Amino acid sequence: MIKLTLAPKPTELTDKLVRKLTDEYKKSGKDVWNKTFIRKAVSDMSFSKCVYSEVRFNEESKYMEVEHFYCKSLYPEKVLEWGNLLGSVKKCNVVKGDLDVVAEPIINPFEVHPRDHLYMRGFRYYPRNKSEIGRRTIDCTAINDRQHFVESRAKIGLEIMEKLEDYEIEMKEIQANFSTITKHKLTRFCNKIKRLFALGNRTKEYAALVSTVILEEDETPKLIEFLQQNNLWDIEFEEIYAELEFCHLKK
Repeated sequence: MIKLTLAPKPTELTDKLVRKLTDEYKKSGKDVWNKTFIRKAVSDMSFSKCVYSEVRFNEESKYMEVEHFYCKSLYPEKVLEWGNLLGSVKKCNVVKGDLDVVAEPIINPFEVHPRDHLYMRGFRYYPRNKSEIGRRTIDCTAINDRQHFVESRAKIGLEIMEKLEDYEIEMKEIQANFSTITKHKLTRFCNKIKRLFALGNRTKEYAALVSTVILEEDETPKLIEFLQQNNLWDIEFEEIYAELEFCHLKK
C-alpha cells in the first residue's frame, strides 16, 4: 500500500449528475458508479492498481471493482462522492464489505500515509507501534492473504534480493579491475541498477514491497557508495531513489 493523491473529479461528474445518480441508487440500488469515465478516473488515481494490495488490475483475472470507502449501505449519500470511490480487487472489496470506517477506521491511502500505521517484514504487513488502524486495515482488506497476495510478493521480493546479490558480486569484480573497465561496461552496470531500483516507482505493481526490500537489503548501500565514489550517481539515480524513499514501508 502506498500514499495516493486524490485527482480532480472527472468533468463529466457534475453536481447535477451526482444528485441524479445518487437518487437513482437510493431508489433502485443500481450500480450507478459503474460508468466508463468514472471507472477510468478511479483506476488512473491508483496507477491501475488496487489501492490496498497494489495488485495490477486485469492481470491474472484481477479486475477492478469500484470500492466505496464509506460503504454505500450505511452512507448512501456518499455513493458518488469524489474521494469515496477507490479502485480495489474483488478479494479486498469483499473482505472489507460493509465495514463502518467511521466506527472502525482503516487507512484511506488518499488521506493517510500507510507508513504511519504499517510496515513490511518478510513480505507481510504489520501494524506499526501496535496501531489499531494498521491492524484493522490488514484484517479488513486481506492484504496478508497468502494465496492472493503474499506468495506473489514473496516471489517478487526474492527475485529483487537475488539481483542485488548478483549486482554486488559484479560491483566487486569491477572494483578489482576498475582501471581496465570500459565506459560502456560501467554504463551497462549503472543501467541495470537503475532498472532494478525503478521497480519501486509508485506506478509499479507492489511498489511498497519492492522499495522496502531494496532499501533494507545490505547490498544496496554498498552499491550506492560505489556509484557515488566513482561519480556514477547522477540526477536520474536521485529521482529513482526518491521514489524508493516515498514508497517504502521499512520498520
